[in-house]
Amino acid sequence: MSEVRLAKFETLIEDINKAIEKQHDLAKTGIFFAVRVGSWIRENHQNVELSLIFDYDTCNEYAKIIIDKSELKIEYGDNLLYKDQWEVRYPDIASLSDTKTKIDAAKLFVQYCRESQNISEGYKFIFWSLLILTVDKNNAQEYLSLICDFAKMLRITNEEFEDIIYAIKCVYNEVNKEYIFKSESVPAVLGGIFNLYGGQEINETLEI
Repeated sequence: MSEVRLAKFETLIEDINKAIEKQHDLAKTGIFFAVRVGSWIRENHQNVELSLIFDYDTCNEYAKIIIDKSELKIEYGDNLLYKDQWEVRYPDIASLSDTKTKIDAAKLFVQYCRESQNISEGYKFIFWSLLILTVDKNNAQEYLSLICDFAKMLRITNEEFEDIIYAIKCVYNEVNKEYIFKSESVPAVLGGIFNLYGGQEINETLEI
């Protein structure tokens, strides 16, 4: 496996993070972006939530890069309710090693993302999960089924799911100029991805 390709892919994931965060910061009002009174990023930078679906140890190097480098942010209020419940209980992937703990964590995560001010994290969770499937075909059908289950629990509509898939295609520069977004929510969250490289070809970057 080429170290150069891995480094390129890591850069791509970091660029996607920045594009999504920039879109987040540009949003001034609306149900999907409440004013943030605090936020946090784990010291180990791993996207712990993705381990609710994927077995990190069996993932290939590209999938591990996504889990290690992609970001979901917990937004919390003055009482730090969600930070106390999530960061302390599940600080890293190892803390979600058994089935019961994963089930409890999944319930808490879904409950969190159903709050109107946190909906964007649910869309990002599904986006990153689907992106993993494009680089790692191991147990793809099982993982896709789990992703669809989470999408339903997160109340993501078929139209929103289709828009998220289109965002994945944009990452791979497979853009359909005639595509019309079927939701307002997904472009509001993932809009920064759609012109990530200004129309430049990035297939070489993503060649696995």
